[in-house]
Amino acid sequence: MAVWNPKINTGTVHFADYGDLPGKKTWSWGVDADGLDWRKALSDNDSAYVEVQAGLFRNQETYAFLEPRQTIRFSEYWMPVREIGGITRANLAGVLHMARKGDKLSVGFNANQPTPGASIRVLNGDRALVDENVDLTPEKTWTREVAVADPAQKCTFELRGSNGAVLLRHTDGEFDWTPKSEIQVGPQRAYVIPEPDHRSEDGWLQAGTDDELNGRLLQALDVYRQGLKTFPDSFSLNLAAGRLSASLLLYDDAIRYLEPVQRRDTPSPEIAYYLGLAYEGKGDDRKALANFETAQRMPAFHAAATLKLGEWHARLGDLQEAARYLKEARRSAPDDVRATEELIAVEQAAGNLTAKFVGDGRQPKCPPNPAYPNGIPVDASMGAPGCSIELTHPTPECGLWYVHCHRCGTNAVVTSAARPDDPCSVKLPCKTGREN
Repeated sequence: MAVWNPKINTGTVHFADYGDLPGKKTWSWGVDADGLDWRKALSDNDSAYVEVQAGLFRNQETYAFLEPRQTIRFSEYWMPVREIGGITRANLAGVLHMARKGDKLSVGFNANQPTPGASIRVLNGDRALVDENVDLTPEKTWTREVAVADPAQKCTFELRGSNGAVLLRHTDGEFDWTPKSEIQVGPQRAYVIPEPDHRSEDGWLQAGTDDELNGRLLQALDVYRQGLKTFPDSFSLNLAAGRLSASLLLYDDAIRYLEPVQRRDTPSPEIAYYLGLAYEGKGDDRKALANFETAQRMPAFHAAATLKLGEWHARLGDLQEAARYLKEARRSAPDDVRATEELIAVEQAAGNLTAKFVGDGRQPKCPPNPAYPNGIPVDASMGAPGCSIELTHPTPECGLWYVHCHRCGTNAVVTSAARPDDPCSVKLPCKTGREN
């Protein structure tokens, strides 16, 4: 999709993988009286502009929900075009313009990135009109005008990289368009949600969903409630009303709507997650925990539920368990800033070192050193910035402390003899150069 200004011989191309970003649209105010008025309102010289828009869906009035902690990734590119006379085809390699002028063929190409050792061929049928090697760069436009040997034959432009791979290819009049027979022009028939007196259960659900998608949350909740007056046992309407109530912090309502549907679908992660939010809001940690544990078992709500479990353990002061859940939340949703921030906070609060004792069952045979009745601090940092951790002493039996720094990965093993002069703390040098 592109816009070209022939007066200044420049333009802009929007490019994206169709499978990721199929929606494309150009829009202008038009040239009627109202459109001309907007030129005066939006410019200093009565000039017009065109909007180039793209998105995931068929039009800008279509929306969809993401579940909690979910993200969508896609890439789109905006390509400047100049001095090639127009725009015919484009991809990441560059932008091509190809046009017939009588018995001549005008060809122009803007490269989007340096392409050394490229080969360009322009064919008229099977006959080569251009066949050359060239070093393409974005700052230099490649143009040619050649005579067409056989006007009845189509012309083809072909660009190949130095390895012979085709980077861009175009033949006169051939585009990846939907067949004309499948295009319906003129006003499009749209589904109209029936009036309330004639709505089915599905109609009420669709009306409420449409309000939600357009940000009218309180109106959507009222629609679900109205639908439930006619269909009080509707699974979908109770779920929708409960989910939205939990999101609006109406916890009593959320529990009232969601508990009956959970009895009908006990493993549902969606029901469990929003019930967990409602119970958490009511201060019922036991029921909130049980529901978050149910929700985290299924992929759709795994990241969101493990995040809540991590927060729950952090509030209890169990920072190691909190860190475990928050790490899992980050693994499931790597772009989740909240999980990352909370994990950093928990690890800083807990300290960077963890220590695990593994006993061997033996009891001490030698008497303790009376000079260290309160244990021996082990400092292996040699004066460098490092991390410290307190150790339980004396240990119940002989064995080893396995110490690990979560910040830089340093490991150490410290012996313990089940005596008062056991190591009482460990300080290790940190590779990051920071003290903790």
